Amino acid sequence: MELVYSLLLLHLIFLRKAIAALKLKPLPAGDLAILVLDDVLIGLDMANRLPIIDIIDNHFTHYQIFLMTYDREWFEILCEHFVESDKTNWKAFEFYCADDAELELPIFAERSKGRDEYIKRAEKYYQENDFKAAAVYTRSAYEAILKFFCNKYSVPIPYRDKPKNLKADEIWTEVKKFQRKGTTVAYVTPKTASAIDKAIRTVLNPLSHSRAVSTYRREVQYAIVAVKLLYSELK
Repeated sequence: MELVYSLLLLHLIFLRKAIAALKLKPLPAGDLAILVLDDVLIGLDMANRLPIIDIIDNHFTHYQIFLMTYDREWFEILCEHFVESDKTNWKAFEFYCADDAELELPIFAERSKGRDEYIKRAEKYYQENDFKAAAVYTRSAYEAILKFFCNKYSVPIPYRDKPKNLKADEIWTEVKKFQRKGTTVAYVTPKTASAIDKAIRTVLNPLSHSRAVSTYRREVQYAIVAVKLLYSELK
């Protein structure tokens, strides 16, 4: 373990010195400024990665920054944190191989923000009549929307020793009653709250598990619409 800690410490020292050197001796105006970070933060936990990326984003605005990673969770967090709907500042792309008979085809696909991407995929699978896949992505969008809102507005949620033990239903209960500052008006309208509650009972919970349940096209459609309404009200 001591060796691991030593390597992480050296890694952080090198990164700090590299960033400091770029600030102390920036490239002359007009020069091509590119900053490539290839999984340089992989040794840090998630809580410490985003602040460093924020520093780079705020202080190296004249650089074209490339963040590359094999870590899927970190990639999703970056998409959620940086990629806006208009994609004016940051864009996200994923590279992977798709099998076609005996060939591996390289795929280069642009990604949206997590919430937007999940909704887009839910609608795609719905059109293809794969309702379980549509439901899973709808639930992913629902959970991402709730977490983003809680983080943005510091919504008080129940404490759990292990965050993974915090259920989405518990978060939803707090979000549903959370009020706009200085008012008694909730962010979520009663109509949308009712639609989400129905979607949870009929689609978001049942179809996210492996047990066999009856699936109805219209219920999945309503769930997608309800989550899109929630997104509109909370963002």
